Amino acid sequence: MARQYYSQRNIRNRDTIKLTYEELLFFFDEIYEEYYQNGAFSDLLTEIDNKYTLWFMENLNKPALLPFNTMEITYSNDDLFDLIEILFYYINLPKDIPTIIKFADVPASNKITFNKTRDNLRTQKEFRYQVNRLLSKYGDGYYLTEEGEIFNHVTDGLDILVLNEIE
Repeated sequence: MARQYYSQRNIRNRDTIKLTYEELLFFFDEIYEEYYQNGAFSDLLTEIDNKYTLWFMENLNKPALLPFNTMEITYSNDDLFDLIEILFYYINLPKDIPTIIKFADVPASNKITFNKTRDNLRTQKEFRYQVNRLLSKYGDGYYLTEEGEIFNHVTDGLDILVLNEIE
C-alpha cells in the first residue's frame, strides 16, 4: 500500500473522495481497456465465442454485458458488479506477451508491470487491487474479495487489508 500521511492514519480524510456511479464507470472503463488490450479476457471471449446474448442469458439471465461499452449499453449497478466478478474469474494475461499496464491516475512508481512469468492468480490480484481502489470510494464503499465476490461497506481498517500492496 502507498505511504499513508498523518490525516490518513488518523482517519481525518479517509472519506473525502466519493465517486459517483458515472465516475466509477469512467475509471473502470480505463482499467478494463488496459487489460482488454493486453488480452487478459481472451479466455472469456473464447468461451463466449461472439454469442454474447446467449452466454449472458444462460449464465446471468440478463442481456449481454459485453462487449463493454458505456456508450451503447446502460449498465445498472448490479450489471457492473456482475461484470467485474465475471472478469475477475476469467482474467488471465497471456504468458508469452510482456506488457506494462499504465493508469493515468497512478504515480510512475506505482505502475503495475506484467511480465512473461505472470500467472492467473497474480493477474487476478493485480486486477483486484485496481478495482478495489475504485470500489472503496464508491457509495458506502465496496470491495472485491480474493474469491472474486463484491461486498459492501469496508470499515474499521478492513480497507487497509483489502487494498494491501501486491507483493
